[in-house]
Amino acid sequence: MKIKIVFIDVDGTLVETSKGIVAQSSIDAIADLQRHGVKCVLCTGRPPIHTKAITDLIDFDARINLNGGYIEDRKGQALFENPMSHHDFQMIWDYARAHECGLCFHFDDFSYGYHRFDKIEDFFRTHVKEGCAIIKDDPTHTRHLHNMPYNGVVVAEDEQALVDFVNATPNLRCDKIAEHVFDVFRADNDKARAIEILLDKFNLAWHEAAAIGDSTNDLKMLELAGCGIAMGNASDYVKSHADWISDDAAHDGVAKAIWHLLENNQA
Repeated sequence: MKIKIVFIDVDGTLVETSKGIVAQSSIDAIADLQRHGVKCVLCTGRPPIHTKAITDLIDFDARINLNGGYIEDRKGQALFENPMSHHDFQMIWDYARAHECGLCFHFDDFSYGYHRFDKIEDFFRTHVKEGCAIIKDDPTHTRHLHNMPYNGVVVAEDEQALVDFVNATPNLRCDKIAEHVFDVFRADNDKARAIEILLDKFNLAWHEAAAIGDSTNDLKMLELAGCGIAMGNASDYVKSHADWISDDAAHDGVAKAIWHLLENNQA
């Protein structure tokens, strides 16, 4: 089995979340991978603005953002977009106002605050390495008049109430990303679907792909890829869906995964 393309998750994989930096070993290993003719694709739940510091360091062949809701080529041109419907956007906004939740939406340029910006600002300041540089307050709440967002971030004191609301909305799903903080996005946006779009573009198949990740939103790509690699910091459940287990993000996990792939490609 020869791997021709590799999809790499960000948080907990390419980036050690507590430090928010990309290890030099990962940068060097990805460059080595590409020198061997293997394409490398960023595959993340983050919006494009939240990956700029990474893409300034690494020239990926393509980038999957927002859990598959937005795909761009190496020059940043959109290849695929699947934004929220106006109906679902309005439902989330109405819910946030009714329950005094912090709320922002990820658009294709920046993230914009839509309710209780103080709560959203606090989350970005304390949990996001780029901090408040990637979010703007929108007191007029008009950004969506230009185009729909791809997902929302909701800060909810009552976590179960938010989960129940999302579960009762067929077109939406949510992932918890921090205490009281959830990504809310289209149910039909997922990394595996986006990977299939890129595989078709590059005239490749799943068995020619490798995937590296650490979280439950990586499960499907780990299962379908010809070689699914779980990080050492992944849960036992995620590891059970992988073909190979690397080290954790703090100990060159991505570089070791790539070395494993290159060694087997040459075998």
